[in-house]
Amino acid sequence: MSHLTTVTCLVIGSLLSCASIASEINITGRVFASPCQIDSGSVSQTVEFDQLRASELKTAGAASDWKNVNVKLVSCPATTSQVTVTFDGSRSATDASLYANQLATGATGIALQVAQQADTSKVQGPGSSMTAAVNAQRVAIFPLAGRLYNLNGNVGAGKFSSMVLMSMTYQ
Repeated sequence: MSHLTTVTCLVIGSLLSCASIASEINITGRVFASPCQIDSGSVSQTVEFDQLRASELKTAGAASDWKNVNVKLVSCPATTSQVTVTFDGSRSATDASLYANQLATGATGIALQVAQQADTSKVQGPGSSMTAAVNAQRVAIFPLAGRLYNLNGNVGAGKFSSMVLMSMTYQ
């Protein structure tokens, strides 16, 4: 009987050993952090420029006053330390760092210039990027400014409309 028990244990032991090799499962994956949320006050903002006289923009390089706009991201994950935005939109045919008027029958000879509020020499044209740190409250703010800019000295009256798209990357 003891011999039968030993053989039975050896057979069961080898079956269990084979079963554990056959049931090996490898699982791989990648975990992504949730993105920050765009603050409700920052979604689809419209920046209104006062009426400008063509005579105020009569020379190439003349521009309107800067208008500030902030894009605020909230509820950033604890693992996110900074956010980088890449700007895009319809480029001006005259100056690729500026955004074109999208109205076919609108004002001519002007474009939208977007820059950083703290240093307006840092122009944020299509294809450029800007990085903001995420603070302790899990908020990131992109302080921007925009103005209408005379491209070539010949400004034609009309309305102006342009759109700036921002794609975000989280680090």
